[in-house]
Amino acid sequence: MSGLSAKVSVHHPDGFQLGVELHVPDGRTVAVVGPSGAGKTTLVDAIAGALPLDDGRIAVGSRVLDDPGAGVFVEPEDRNIGVVFQDHALFPHLDARENVAFGLRARGVRHAAALATADEWLSRVGLGDQETKRPSELSGGQRQRVALARALAPEPEVLLLDEPLSSLDVRTRSAVRRVLAEHLAAFTGPRIVITHDPAEAFMLGDEIHVLEHGAITQSGTADEIRL
Repeated sequence: MSGLSAKVSVHHPDGFQLGVELHVPDGRTVAVVGPSGAGKTTLVDAIAGALPLDDGRIAVGSRVLDDPGAGVFVEPEDRNIGVVFQDHALFPHLDARENVAFGLRARGVRHAAALATADEWLSRVGLGDQETKRPSELSGGQRQRVALARALAPEPEVLLLDEPLSSLDVRTRSAVRRVLAEHLAAFTGPRIVITHDPAEAFMLGDEIHVLEHGAITQSGTADEIRL
């Protein structure tokens, strides 16, 4: 089976339990929407590899990333998952070009080649003339696009976006949402968008899962969920 398959069971010491099962085919975007405390961050951490499963199984195609029953756990840096974090997590001392090149350099790509790829991706996201600026010199929307370019540059198998627009003001969010939708559509692997904003989920997701109290309570297309 292609795509991402995730059966996630995690138990927090404070008693919170997350039990989620989802499958994201290649070329499809699944939006997981829910309020604060629903378990969205736990789900992100589990798929990205920051939080090992207590039970369940995560696989991309035939490659198993986490299966506690079989004693399998792949470290985050070896999962080939591109992550766009809520706060963008850009390095403040690096310019946009070096930020995008960082993931490639971490995988052993030579500096010159990494910079060339970074330039290509910055151009794709409309920031070809901003490559020498540091994050503090960029707008919120521009920082979001740098973070997206950094996630996509190493050619990940899966793209995971954790509240990608929540740090933007309302005006910027609307414009960047359209740009993000275009780039999601161009990514051929499985795509997961984590959000608390139903409008964001409806616009970006081919399929929507509503997460409440650690469990999926509704699933379907935007039209089905609206019903």
